[in-house]
Amino acid sequence: GSVLGTVATRFEMRAPDAPSCAVTGTFNKWKPSPMQKNEQTGTWETSLELPPGLHQLKFVVGEEWVCNPNMQTLADENGFENNVIAVEKAIE
Repeated sequence: GSVLGTVATRFEMRAPDAPSCAVTGTFNKWKPSPMQKNEQTGTWETSLELPPGLHQLKFVVGEEWVCNPNMQTLADENGFENNVIAVEKAIE
């Protein structure tokens, strides 16, 4: 990764009709990071540098915060369902 100890982690969300899409989670203090749309596939994509460990996240599709159905989910301590991703430590 570009930042010491982080791992470039790819995120994708298929939302062909959405006006915008972002990924947000514990790794960016729930501040949405914008994603770029692949016009051919209708999939929004981005790559972020994440520290190793378990991260909870959601996708902001238009104005709506949603889980990606293709990713693992987990209920947080308040009972909200979030996607979860395990980032493995980078191999030196």
